[in-house]
Amino acid sequence: MTPLLPTLPRRALAVVVAVGVVAACQTATEGLESLKATLTSANLAYVETRSGGPALPPAPLPEYGVGDAFAFDNNRVHAVAAVDGATINWDAGADFRYATLRNFALPRLSWSWQRNDGTTSSGTAKSDVPPEALWPLRVGNRTAYSSSDTYRDGDGKPSSYLQWWKCWVAGTETVEVPAGRFDTFEVVCDRQYDGNWAQRSRWYYAPAAGHYVRRILDFPGADSQRMDLVAYGPRPLSLPAAANRLRAETVQRTLEKTASGETVKASAGGYAVAVTPLRTMRTPAGVYCRDYRQEITARGRTSRQQGSACRDDKGFWQSR
Repeated sequence: MTPLLPTLPRRALAVVVAVGVVAACQTATEGLESLKATLTSANLAYVETRSGGPALPPAPLPEYGVGDAFAFDNNRVHAVAAVDGATINWDAGADFRYATLRNFALPRLSWSWQRNDGTTSSGTAKSDVPPEALWPLRVGNRTAYSSSDTYRDGDGKPSSYLQWWKCWVAGTETVEVPAGRFDTFEVVCDRQYDGNWAQRSRWYYAPAAGHYVRRILDFPGADSQRMDLVAYGPRPLSLPAAANRLRAETVQRTLEKTASGETVKASAGGYAVAVTPLRTMRTPAGVYCRDYRQEITARGRTSRQQGSACRDDKGFWQSR
């Protein structure tokens, strides 16, 4: 029988096989890159845009800092817990945490969700899309890319899969949510998995708020999921230590020395605080108490709270 390969020393044969494997891998890699380029070009050719909305200048990427919080009507408050370089770490409750880039239209870098039964599911995503894709926002901006995702269910076993994304800025629209009325950019992303359409995400990004004020998720054969912004701005409980000291000291100084209706302002480290006493009362025991309003501003976002405090025998105003 004629051998399929000439007789070679075992080491030489190993070299031949290794070269063949490398060549095959290169061919497969080139094929994947060619496929990605073809799919990207085809994807970007078909996007739906509209005109007629409010005229908005191009919007830069939003800025986030520790303490920034966004409350939605699904009873979730998404607060910035930490900023690590380009990564924003979010706390959306004791059961849900995740990390993103400043570009909310890109997949979450990681996430972790604790179920009611105590088990935890988590995931990560990696993609080669530029972090500033679509930005500055302009109607008609578009991008397409793939992401490599890993999912871990409650048993901790990982499963990996590839997803395809197409995102674009569809238009501008004025929307009204509990937090107010905003002129927004509508940013749309379609997600494909295993060759099928799996999800459409729509964010209504308001430059005035520096965040999206509405998000709508659509899935095949299921009802849409919508959440609207109720309130936003720096959250006192989540402020960095220096900013919280600034707030507390301003409250103490204002309640001790300022007449009702007058506002005291202070600022440091990118945070600004304004405190206004609203009324003064005296309890039957002779203790002075005051209602007050505080405003905290950072990165163009302002949150407002009202509180009450009573003066103890050491001259310190204690919240009640």
